[in-house]
Amino acid sequence: MFKEVSTVFSHRRSLIKPRSMHAIIAEILHVCEQKTKRTHVIYRANLSHSMLQGYVELAWQSGLLQELPDRSLLITEKGREYLSHFTSAERMLKLPPNKTSEEEQHPTVQAARSQVINTYT
Repeated sequence: MFKEVSTVFSHRRSLIKPRSMHAIIAEILHVCEQKTKRTHVIYRANLSHSMLQGYVELAWQSGLLQELPDRSLLITEKGREYLSHFTSAERMLKLPPNKTSEEEQHPTVQAARSQVINTYT
């Protein structure tokens, strides 16, 4: 009648993609574009408290994030630059969706694609 608990949670874990350190820091910076309490960062960036502590310390030491007297967090100008560069790089690396139209199968299109790929590899 009921599913095994382990199968339910293992399915949920498979839906969550692992994030790199840079992606996590960028997510924290994005949440902190406005003055934000740590608890809100934990929920919005999907982090545990201990993970947040480590990443906030790293971002603070790097000058990307500042802690205000009321213990809330706010992005710095350097943090805004980091976030801008990270988002640009992320956009550049995203691959277009896999198309299977007749145009995509045309030999000229395939040759042009191969030439572009060879240029950057």
